[in-house]
Amino acid sequence: MQVEQYVEYLLKHRQILLGEMKQLKLLQRHNRNRMETAVLADRTLDFKRLESGVASLEPKYRAVLTDLYIRGLTWQEVGEKQHISQKTLANYRKKAIEQLACMWQLSSMKYLATLYENA
Repeated sequence: MQVEQYVEYLLKHRQILLGEMKQLKLLQRHNRNRMETAVLADRTLDFKRLESGVASLEPKYRAVLTDLYIRGLTWQEVGEKQHISQKTLANYRKKAIEQLACMWQLSSMKYLATLYENA
């Protein structure tokens, strides 16, 4: 899966994945399974990176992603709310996901560099 596809997957399935994280946290309290702990840690890091990335986007891109994926508005509702055409909305969404993917790759490279430096 490409980085852009993964970012879009996280955005589209945000509510389901957050629900799964809650379940994993509950399971983790009762059973210290290493696999569950690793999955929870990875997912938590992914959402922190996603939230940080969305927060740093230009306001017009951030508003589109927030309305589409967090508030769950339809494309038509977002277009009307933002006073933009469907084509502009599609362009903003695409550009926002591309920018998030670039940020994602940079943060991954920084993380790996930190691991390398500490080795």
